[in-house]
Amino acid sequence: MSRILVLILFVQIFAACRTSKSLVVNKKLTTITFDQLTNKVAENQNFNFFSAKGKISYSDADFSGEADATLKVFKDSFAVLTIKKFGIELFRILINQDSVTALDRIQHTWQRSSISEWSSSFSVPIDFIMMQDIITSGFYLTDYLAYDLKNIEKLYQVEGSSELFLMNTSFFYAPLQSSEIKIIQSNKTAYVHFVKHIS
Repeated sequence: MSRILVLILFVQIFAACRTSKSLVVNKKLTTITFDQLTNKVAENQNFNFFSAKGKISYSDADFSGEADATLKVFKDSFAVLTIKKFGIELFRILINQDSVTALDRIQHTWQRSSISEWSSSFSVPIDFIMMQDIITSGFYLTDYLAYDLKNIEKLYQVEGSSELFLMNTSFFYAPLQSSEIKIIQSNKTAYVHFVKHIS
């Protein structure tokens, strides 16, 4: 089941888009405060139903390359991720509040794992809300991380830290678009790259 977790979060993702639109890079940074950022993130996370299509890139023993991804999220309830290659379904993944069920069309198997098992295995407090926020808005802001906002060349970066892990998010602000999320725990580093984002 660990490869399904990798598939969902900890791989390079060509992020889902309602419309196909290249990421706009601003030449001059807009001055913002952390409160302005969190307010903007909250606006982007205000939805009842989220539907998106895009590309996902990953590799394992059975398949490597890009595939088409369709994501549907019913806020605070469940999410369905369908991955296809040349119109043939490879995976279908159902994520709800406490578990993840994955149908593997390649291996002709299905598997269910609890999200709490993932959290214990990776020593990161993974939950449905965390996954929902990352895959729909590109941000995850929580009370158990201490944050620092920095300017880095043409990007902003939010550095979130706790005793368990670090989460760094690089982004453009006007409009608010995530570029990369990096999660660091012990000697493990996970990346989520957003090549395109929601218009």
